[in-house]
Amino acid sequence: MKLSSVLCGVFATLTVAFPSEYLSLATWGVEGYAKDNPIGITTGGKGGKTVTVTTAEELVAAVKGTEPKIVKLKGKVTLPSRLKVGSNTSLIGVGLTAHITGAGVDVYHGDNVILQNLKITHILDNDCITIRNSTRVWVDHNEFASDIDQGPDHYDGQVDIIRASDWITVSWNYFHDHWKSSLVGNDATFRDLDFGHLHVTYHHNYWRNMGTRGPAGRFGHQHVYNNLYEDFLYQAIHSRSDNQVLVEGNVFRGNTSEALSTYGLVIPMDSPNTCTCGDEELDGYANLGAKNDWGKAGVNITQKGNFYKADYKYKLTPLKLVPTVAKLGAGVGYFLRKTKAAPHRRPWLVFLVYMYQKPTTLATLAVKYSVSSAEIFINNRDILNCYDMVEDVPICLPFQCNTYQVKENDTCTSVSKSLGITIKDFIYLNPWIRDDCGNFPSGTITLGKFVCTTPSDGHYNRTVNKSEPTDSNYVDEVIPRPENANLDANQECGRWFTVEEGDDCLSVLGQHDISLSLFTAANPSISPKNCTANLIPGQAYCVAPTKKALPESYPPPTYLRYGCYFSGNHFQDLYRPTLDLTLHKLSHVNPLSISSCQAYCLSHSLPVFGLQNRDTCLCDDRLRMDSRRNKIWGCSSRCDYIKDCGPEQPPIEVFSSHQYLPVEYASIGCFESKGDHVIMGKDSMSLSWGNNTLEECASSCVVWEADYFALQTKYYSPVEQTNFCICGNELNPAIERLSTEEEPIDEKVDTCSGKGRTIIYTTNSKYLESS
Repeated sequence: MKLSSVLCGVFATLTVAFPSEYLSLATWGVEGYAKDNPIGITTGGKGGKTVTVTTAEELVAAVKGTEPKIVKLKGKVTLPSRLKVGSNTSLIGVGLTAHITGAGVDVYHGDNVILQNLKITHILDNDCITIRNSTRVWVDHNEFASDIDQGPDHYDGQVDIIRASDWITVSWNYFHDHWKSSLVGNDATFRDLDFGHLHVTYHHNYWRNMGTRGPAGRFGHQHVYNNLYEDFLYQAIHSRSDNQVLVEGNVFRGNTSEALSTYGLVIPMDSPNTCTCGDEELDGYANLGAKNDWGKAGVNITQKGNFYKADYKYKLTPLKLVPTVAKLGAGVGYFLRKTKAAPHRRPWLVFLVYMYQKPTTLATLAVKYSVSSAEIFINNRDILNCYDMVEDVPICLPFQCNTYQVKENDTCTSVSKSLGITIKDFIYLNPWIRDDCGNFPSGTITLGKFVCTTPSDGHYNRTVNKSEPTDSNYVDEVIPRPENANLDANQECGRWFTVEEGDDCLSVLGQHDISLSLFTAANPSISPKNCTANLIPGQAYCVAPTKKALPESYPPPTYLRYGCYFSGNHFQDLYRPTLDLTLHKLSHVNPLSISSCQAYCLSHSLPVFGLQNRDTCLCDDRLRMDSRRNKIWGCSSRCDYIKDCGPEQPPIEVFSSHQYLPVEYASIGCFESKGDHVIMGKDSMSLSWGNNTLEECASSCVVWEADYFALQTKYYSPVEQTNFCICGNELNPAIERLSTEEEPIDEKVDTCSGKGRTIIYTTNSKYLESS
């Protein structure tokens, strides 16, 4: 078996395109303290000469001195001693080849240094990277690893920042299989030297299978946001010795014991050469910004500080997307991955590339890597038979999810019930399953028996009932109201967000994981129907009220799903452009982005919304004329799209925030009948309608896939009559169309009102033309 941990985006010529939609969420340039500081932005060797090195000797010579220089490392080097990097230097790895081992990198009394795209592993006697007495250093898109089984004192740190160093950013790095990761301020005795320095930003890093220090800080200020922690065994973020840390938008998964602590005790696992009971230091401080997902990890904040907000601009990734974005973007190889690949029929998350070797089957791959067998089959066109695949063909595996093996007598209902998830979400997590579950479990014969039961981050948030509270974005304590707070914003608020130019309602809701209804309740000046238009740049809004302020639960609005739609009134018309839901477009990212799309459309007062290609949200006030349900055989599976299924653009999965689907229709005239239904047909429908509206009748008939509809009153006696909603695809030949040339004597008189007369409507433009 051959296995490559690089992403499929590197192999853009293979079967799966790289999902650039995910990477577009990220800010790839320098961000944080290495950018915004009193000295100036970190530029490294920009403007200097570029040299490529391949040996340890060449590398040592190239990074010396303070003149601007860009040093590119190609291949693996084993350093005999610490690599001294001078000021105004960019040390950048070439492709996936750059690998440093033996001894680490030392930035000592330096300034303006960039360390990027390097793999640094198994460094003995010192750190992978040590930053001491230095300013403006950017550590970005690197990979650090060793062997955690050797114990806490075999290797030292991965990125340690000490001795009054300042204005540092550590971003998009992959830290794994190591004991002590990143220390800021290495000794309590250096308080006088360090205090007032050690401003460090940690963002979008991916920590996996670690022991401690993610990071651990003394005497400084660390802003820790949008990082992913998986199996951080003892203590992830530790603030001690009067240190201040601002923690927001981070996600913790697996067996992490303590996500955040300000207790001054340095546990033995962090400092094994000291007393077996640990070292006692002063407690640190912590503040929580945007919502964190602590998973099963503990949080121990003994005292809150005054570090409420970083004094620079930054953009938070929505919390639900952090696991995927961090896994996809962190580590080496970004410079290969950032190039857009050829378009694919839908954005698809890629976990790794597997070179197929017999006798592996789709089922064994699904079990080994915890992925959906159907997703492997559907998204790898070279797989023609799940049980007889071609050897040495690269197979792109999707991101991992929690999986379930389908049994012979399983149904959608039984599986959903046993796993504690809703049928709706079970279908959405497995897009090949039809809405009516008519192809489940029969479809597993072709697509394999392993299905997903959670999104790709392994964390399932069950769709709740209306009676259950759905907003978890409350806080317990109020923080001071900022001077730029919107005058109408609720004062009982635990987190504030200042709107900038270009922000829209969706980005605010996504960054802070708050529903539209709760956000507008906490900020009365914001209308749910005009949310984006009501936002005022420069003003702060409450994004986390307290229960005291708003004790009532504010569930997100409900919606109804109406299936997959093309445009066209005949089969051949399917090759026309798709239906007209075009007023607004916005990119989204799978999985489970329905509510985000709905919030965006409602903020523009548009009740009908659709998801196309699983990455684009479209809004309109109604379903447009000539929109038709996707009925081509083999193409009805949750709006999946292949070239044989219709137009060049994929179909749209249509939803409505109303209790019915508003549709576009037009009258074809006034007809008179002798008591029979005016509309007939093989699949005609007649419903007793009472006082319901014409719009609701139109919605029902479109869902019934009828071309004609009408509200017809049938008279059983002078005092007994019943209203019917009539749907069908044929007009009753016995009815008579009244002349449109007849003009009423009194304009207030409706010429089509009265016994036996009915207006007939259509949603098919060809009947308008013929009439």
